[in-house]
Amino acid sequence: MNELKYHRMNLNDLDAIVTDILMKPSHETAMLNLWNEFGTVQHKVLSIIAALSSTNQRGVEISEIASTFQELGEMIPLDEVSTICESLADAELLEKTTSPAEQSEPYQITIPLYQMWLKQNKPPRTVFGQRSIESPSYQ
Repeated sequence: MNELKYHRMNLNDLDAIVTDILMKPSHETAMLNLWNEFGTVQHKVLSIIAALSSTNQRGVEISEIASTFQELGEMIPLDEVSTICESLADAELLEKTTSPAEQSEPYQITIPLYQMWLKQNKPPRTVFGQRSIESPSYQ
């Protein structure tokens, strides 16, 4: 916007900026810095939550995360998923969401732009090291 000497923005401008941030490698450094602060298992959880989330969704359940691990060929206990999510919440990357109708506390990513970047650049099959989208390789 500065380069074009715009003094006002509209929603189309904002969409272009978000797309620019998500697609251009020059903007990736900030996202990668956040990504690189954590280990492989945290990467997997973040990737799953981003993939299963939408902007208006209530959050992702611990059981959904564990099920996705299983679908991708890795078993992980629910209490371990919960511990990982709690540690990511302590780091302020995740937050618990609640609603009166729900008994559990689903998690969502606190930074919407980071969630969009994860969804675009770190899909679960890639993070889990699988190449085929159609058939995961169970070992």
